[in-house]
Amino acid sequence: MNSQNFSFIAGTEPLLYRLAVLSEQMFSTDPNTSLLKSRQFGEAIAQQVAARSQHAGMPGERQIDLLNRLRADGLLPRSIADMLHFIRKRGNEVT
Repeated sequence: MNSQNFSFIAGTEPLLYRLAVLSEQMFSTDPNTSLLKSRQFGEAIAQQVAARSQHAGMPGERQIDLLNRLRADGLLPRSIADMLHFIRKRGNEVT
């Protein structure tokens, strides 16, 4: 599994790398799976931001609530939060 676009995280973030590569590989052959993997990638990023900033969510916290909380706490810039919400919504549509 290789990707020039995401190779910079291959050694340090194996889960993010795997999700990104799967999304990238499935883009043209299985767009729905690609969107689901993109959504999982966004979820994993938000969870890592929360954990690394000691703002870990509660069990069962919805992604929308986590993103909104991270944004309100100043841990996600608006542009990033908006992009992660967009990915989340498209992933929901596929599911």
